[in-house]
Formats: sequence, structure tokens, C-alpha cells
Amino acid sequence: MNKSQKKLLDMLTYKRREGSVGQQLFNKRFIQPMMGKPDKVGNYLCQVYPDGQVEKFRGVIHPKNKIIFMAHHDTVHKTDGRQKVFYDAVSKTAYVDHNECLGADCTTGVFLILEMIRAKVPGLYIIHTGEECGGIGSSYIVEGNPKWLNDVEACISFDRYGTNSIITHQMCQRTCSDSFADDLESILKMNLKSDSGG
Repeated sequence: MNKSQKKLLDMLTYKRREGSVGQQLFNKRFIQPMMGKPDKVGNYLCQVYPDGQVEKFRGVIHPKNKIIFMAHHDTVHKTDGRQKVFYDAVSKTAYVDHNECLGADCTTGVFLILEMIRAKVPGLYIIHTGEECGGIGSSYIVEGNPKWLNDVEACISFDRYGTNSIITHQMCQRTCSDSFADDLESILKMNLKSDSGG
């Protein structure tokens, strides 16, 4: 197992029900060193410029990138604290031995974003709070209607079960055109399919 895989497994040990101690400890340990302090409701925002500089935000944003990469830092655990995560090297699968979730939703998304920032991939990065209990963080940004949203051309959220779909619909509404999904797949070349079941 490599260093990145060990880090992801370590991240998965934190149960992060919205408002929990586990969520606060996780954010302080993993997100804040890369993205700084959160905004008023708990979203983390930062921007990586084409020259590799990283700018962390808590308030006004002046995006220079047209693409937002997103995830959320809360999970649907019923309890708080840490959990033991097991790893099967043969199937390359992480799992827990209790009746709660693993928390890969959205730990894998947070992991991807932090790795992209570390690799200096240009973009505007947002890790929302309270996504699993009503979209608290994302609603806060949209309802505030910041002018910088007008300059955004695409939002890509790393929040999907499995490894083969690009979501085109959420809550019975189209959020991504089929042509955008096709173009994204042509760039990524990961055998992803358009999926209206988000």
C-alpha cells in the first residue's frame, strides 16, 4: 500500500456527522492545512492559479479560474468519533465491520481535491459543509448570489458512488448537458457514461 492509499484509509477513520467533533477534528487535520479557515457556515474555498500559487478564501472571492471542483466534508454517520477501517489487498477494498457507512461519500472527493491542490492543478476548489443534511454549504453560496458565480463555466463535483458515471441530472433536474459529459469523458478517458440517476 502506498502513502496516498494509507492517507485515504486514515481519513476514512473519522465519522463526520454534521456538527460533530469528528468532523471538526478531520477538517483541522486534513483540510485546513491546505485550504485555510472555513467561511461563516463551514465551507472551505481556495484557488490554484496557473503559476501554482494557492490563495485561500474566507470571504470575497476573485476567481481567475472558470472551473470549480467540489466535494463535501460531512458524512452520513449516525454516531461520532473514529472507526476502524479494514483493507482487503486482494480486492483493493476498504470496509468497516459495523452497521454504519464507510464514509467514502465524500471522503474520496475531499481526498481528490486535496491531492489536486497539492499537485497545483489550476482551479477554484470548494469543500462544502452540511451537504448530507440539506445542502447547507452550497445553498449558502448560491443564496448569497456572489458575482463571481457569473464567471464560472463548469462545476465538477467528486461525489458519486462507483467509478463509471458522469451525473447529468440531480433532483429530477438537468445539471449537465450530454455534450459536456461526452467532452469530459473524451478528456479523462476513463470509460465514464452519462448517468441521469444522480
